[in-house]
Amino acid sequence: MEPMLKRKEVALSGATIEVQELSAIDNLDYLSYIATLESPRDLEEGASPERIAANLRAWQRVNLLAHSRLVAYGLALSYGMLKLDDVQDRVLHSFNQADLKTLHDEVAVLSGFELSSGESSDKDVESESTESIVKK
Repeated sequence: MEPMLKRKEVALSGATIEVQELSAIDNLDYLSYIATLESPRDLEEGASPERIAANLRAWQRVNLLAHSRLVAYGLALSYGMLKLDDVQDRVLHSFNQADLKTLHDEVAVLSGFELSSGESSDKDVESESTESIVKK
């Protein structure tokens, strides 16, 4: 049986890439993956600028891994029989940050996630409530 998932073509740097929404099991697996990511420690009051910068970089890494994993799920069918970790590795090495964000937002909207800004990347695709915020 062919998957009955929404798909969308996304234009990036003169190329067109097809992404799809996460299946029900992919959604659960993605949330489980997010839970395994180690969150940086909270900063103590009066932390040095170096410690603050290191903490920021750690959070940026967590966000990059979470976003690239969502994109990997959205591109998985395009990569055939590759393991999801290998698809994520290709995503991390094939796209710049702006293109990765565009792909992340498109897959998130297709999959029913709400973007933290409350705006979808496609005005025609609306999620249940634009007022609540889902942290990625």
